[in-house]
Amino acid sequence: MLQLAKKAISEGADVVELRIDSLRNFGGWERVLDLDGPVILTNRSPREGGHFRGSESERVRLLVQGVSSGVECVDVEFSTPPRLAAQIREKAGHTSILLSHHDFKRTPRPARLLALAGRMARRPCDLLKIVTTACTLRDGLRILEFVVSSRDVVDRPVIAFAMGEAGMFTRFVGPIVGVPLVYAAAGKPTAPGQLSVRETVRVLSSLPRWEVED
Repeated sequence: MLQLAKKAISEGADVVELRIDSLRNFGGWERVLDLDGPVILTNRSPREGGHFRGSESERVRLLVQGVSSGVECVDVEFSTPPRLAAQIREKAGHTSILLSHHDFKRTPRPARLLALAGRMARRPCDLLKIVTTACTLRDGLRILEFVVSSRDVVDRPVIAFAMGEAGMFTRFVGPIVGVPLVYAAAGKPTAPGQLSVRETVRVLSSLPRWEVED
């Protein structure tokens, strides 16, 4: 994991997400935090497409350990039981909380996504992440419409895109309409439609730098 993270940084990644749910052994796992650059710590549950095999309490305990170690950002799933999510917030300190939600079946209409974002924004967090699945081009356009409209609903940055080949374009159009972060793969893709770091940097560097206007 450290080798892949360092490879991503060498290829132009500004931030590294460490998916520790992919680890088979957690003995001394904090070593993966030893990177020259900001880290998003993620321990994804199976219900959100992750691979963590332990209990929910164990999953959150590892995130709390990461926060206590001073990680820059931690991904907290919106579906995490509130009493467990509170344990992460209590230790957060200067660690940013990225509150996430994933839909692996569909892309709801923008109005439903806006309602979801509103509910999420009522939780203590610094960023929102809403990821859906695109089956058609229209689904991709829906998520982009949601991103533009979200500025009228929430006062925090929103990371949003659609997974799948039909939604691949949303990963690169998103930054033009205000999405602050694009996810890419250092090794094997973690989501359908995800490109490598090298490919993503090449595409993003060719896009126009437009300012988002209200």
